[in-house]
Amino acid sequence: MPTDLVRLDRTPRIDPQRYGTLPGASLSIELEITGVEQLETWPDTAWQAAIRAARPFAMNAGIDRGFRGLFAEGERPRAPTGALRWEAKALSARIIDRSGALVEELALAPPPPLPLDALKEAEPPRADAWDVVGLTLGMPFSEAEAAIRKRLPSGEVLTADRAMQTKAIAGAPEPYSSGKLFVSDDETELIAIYNEPPAAPDRVMAIWRMLRLPAGTIDAASLKTQLEEKYGAPVETKANGHGRISFIWSAFKPEGGCLDISMSHQTGIWAFESGASQRGAFVENRYFPGPGSYRLSSLGEQAATNGAAAFSQLESELRGACGPGLTVEMRTRPASGPASRPEDVGIEIIFVLQDPKTYGHAYLETLRAGPQGAAPPAEGEGRSKIEL
Repeated sequence: MPTDLVRLDRTPRIDPQRYGTLPGASLSIELEITGVEQLETWPDTAWQAAIRAARPFAMNAGIDRGFRGLFAEGERPRAPTGALRWEAKALSARIIDRSGALVEELALAPPPPLPLDALKEAEPPRADAWDVVGLTLGMPFSEAEAAIRKRLPSGEVLTADRAMQTKAIAGAPEPYSSGKLFVSDDETELIAIYNEPPAAPDRVMAIWRMLRLPAGTIDAASLKTQLEEKYGAPVETKANGHGRISFIWSAFKPEGGCLDISMSHQTGIWAFESGASQRGAFVENRYFPGPGSYRLSSLGEQAATNGAAAFSQLESELRGACGPGLTVEMRTRPASGPASRPEDVGIEIIFVLQDPKTYGHAYLETLRAGPQGAAPPAEGEGRSKIEL
């Protein structure tokens, strides 16, 4: 059967304090039909207007799942065949119990306008709301690099250069695979900054920092206190098991682990800027922290073969990506067997500052630009030409 609509000139007024206090009760409205029309398209509603007003914030915050399928203002989907809209005058309204006995007579009044302005986003979250040792998202890449070199003046510097990465040359670059990694002399502090060429080659798009401390240097409670002194109270604290605890700062409590820290084996991405052939004990064959990819990696690979279809899927995925946030995770690394090395025993504190939505859109722009190709080798690099 088709779904009909009834539009009332007045609606009952119910005390909000009564909600949930009358189990099994029903609302009964006596009305007088004053007109009817057959619907070709579905009418707009106050509820649709309310969700349209709230949607920009939801999309920015990565919590827009309930808004998908919402039609835009002015857009009218077709109504079911035979659907009618009845115009009616409300005569009386009452609450009755399961037996039909009167519980309460209700007053009638014209429906008040919804407070749509209260649902609008007043100010979007700022990407530079947090910093990691003075580094912020969106700052010039060269400025961030100079600040880190001043902080770690004599350590090693590694570069992630897509011109030397096979996936990038094939048109499917890994997300978060362009940037620089700075390692202190004693390998107790590492700072990585990422850009996103060609879409955002000159801006810092993500940052991580790792501190490696001796066991017993700090406990989780003390770390939390120090972090709150700088950043305020986190929106979420997560005990992740295996000696790990995370603190998250963002404009909202993230859904689906959107701001979680991932660890990945990145030896193939980073190359020493100095040309050194020997990596330190910590750098060699280790898992590094990194921003979450939000399924960007698999979608990037699809883009190399599926093109526009993959771009459309990535755009859809990004509707649920969260905005900027800072995650700090403390990891206790006890010795766990004969293969453990002395440098594996202690504490790691990892800071990751990221904006998955902004980065995701820049990454999408990079994918659309297609394969970038490798840069020509510089003179004297020892690369031989081959006969073709």
